[in-house]
Amino acid sequence: MLIYEKRVKTKMRVVIPKYVVEALACDGTAMSSALDKAHLFSVFPKLRLSVLSQGVQAFTYDSEKEEHFALVEFDDACKFVPNTIYKQVHFDNVKFLSEKQVFSDNFYKCSLELL
Repeated sequence: MLIYEKRVKTKMRVVIPKYVVEALACDGTAMSSALDKAHLFSVFPKLRLSVLSQGVQAFTYDSEKEEHFALVEFDDACKFVPNTIYKQVHFDNVKFLSEKQVFSDNFYKCSLELL
């Protein structure tokens, strides 16, 4: 018997780089360039919106680890694959499919009949 258990995902802890926190204390130009430069805001667009509206108050400071972090819902993360990994997986898939056809029994039977 197979039993499924519903699991509730807890929030993820996302560590905010120091340069982002420092830019939030500066003028708007530094803040917008830091938000555009930080890759984590492209992965977590809702976090970017909350930082734009709340500023540093969107983060929590952990004095023990001396870092700022934010708790983000698991489903808020954009699913993406970096381009280099995508290209490598695509290359591996094409190679696998071509080898699968070349080494299949049907290929050898067809080649034998042609010869």
